Amino acid sequence: MVGIFSGMRLEEVERLRGELAEFVADVFASLPRRDQRRWGGCYLRGLMLDGRRKSIQPMADRLPDGNMQALQQFVNQSPWDPLPVRRRIARRLCEAILPEVWVIDDVSFPKCGTASVWVSWLRDRLCAGAFSLPATVSCSPMRPGRVSVR
Repeated sequence: MVGIFSGMRLEEVERLRGELAEFVADVFASLPRRDQRRWGGCYLRGLMLDGRRKSIQPMADRLPDGNMQALQQFVNQSPWDPLPVRRRIARRLCEAILPEVWVIDDVSFPKCGTASVWVSWLRDRLCAGAFSLPATVSCSPMRPGRVSVR
């Protein structure tokens, strides 16, 4: 598939397995259990693959070691704190592109139903905002000489 939905072929992702294993070990080091780190790596490979749908079932179907139930539990039910993972990814990003400023854009997205990813976690822990769920914040690194208006 060509365009914004294009990704890598399975063979390309499999060739990168060693490098991805190092990345996964680094960014998911805060996860307490080995199975959580394993499924984090599997989820990452699924996101990298070709395919229009990046939801759990299609990703699990495309991966040779994909397990829909295990990936679903990792994304939606596994009790791990995403903040240390996000911090580590942000540090790696800053090392790679050396941003001079970050633009923070506060955007609210209403969730539909109770089956959307993170809905139960958000409702249980963070209930706030106009939609009874917290607003999400998107961060974009800015390079010198570029302007972003949102």
